Amino acid sequence: MTTSTHTTATPTVPLSSQQVEQAINQLRACQTGGAFAEQRHRFLDNDRDQDYTREAPTGGALMLEALLSAAAIPAAGWAAHATLLYRQLRAERRDLVSGLVDRRTWDRRAEQLLLRGKATVLAFIDLDDFKPVNDTFGHRAGDAVLRAIGARLADHLDGWGIATRSGGDEFPVIARVGDSERELAAFAAGLRDLIGRPVPWPGGPLTVNASVGICRIGDLEYPTLSAATEAADFAMLAAKGGRGRRGRTAANVRDRQEAGAPE
Repeated sequence: MTTSTHTTATPTVPLSSQQVEQAINQLRACQTGGAFAEQRHRFLDNDRDQDYTREAPTGGALMLEALLSAAAIPAAGWAAHATLLYRQLRAERRDLVSGLVDRRTWDRRAEQLLLRGKATVLAFIDLDDFKPVNDTFGHRAGDAVLRAIGARLADHLDGWGIATRSGGDEFPVIARVGDSERELAAFAAGLRDLIGRPVPWPGGPLTVNASVGICRIGDLEYPTLSAATEAADFAMLAAKGGRGRRGRTAANVRDRQEAGAPE
């Protein structure tokens, strides 16, 4: 006598974009580690404090499955939904062109580094000759340049700084380096050199240069992220010759700094 066994798969429950957002918000509100925990390792000074330059997705599936279980989603759908939520959360934390962390994530981490006294410099990078690349080779070529620069910055700053993309072809960087004039000049030169390396492209290569403004955090009366960013922007515009795109000038940046200084 032959006995046949039939297995009925439990259907998964599709999530709407609103449900996904609600689940992500719940995870953020109750996080105690896991997918959103900051990776712990040394940050130059050999201590064991938290390093906000990196993120490690450890244990994320367990947290996501617990949330989905509480929402009564069938067991067979846990893994698929956990992957969906995890990938969406990771995607929204990254700039899709450069691959760097997005500006919102960078702002949060930069503020934490400043509060903990673990950053000594903020640099503001503005690409020169980027528009001719787009005009001559097209926007796909421009994206290739931004992607290459993002990868180079991430590799160059690994473990001691973080960068993001802002305003199309601008890259704020916060890092911990020596704060002597010689060390700051070497830091800025290193950024210009890695950005100036050609990017392979049909009919190319593609080449851009960069104007780099440096703010030494210790020079600020009020060492906030906004003050450091404004000071680095001012220095970048000065390096560019006093005027950038979109009507920004060193003078009006300085005026904003003076108007916005705390009493």
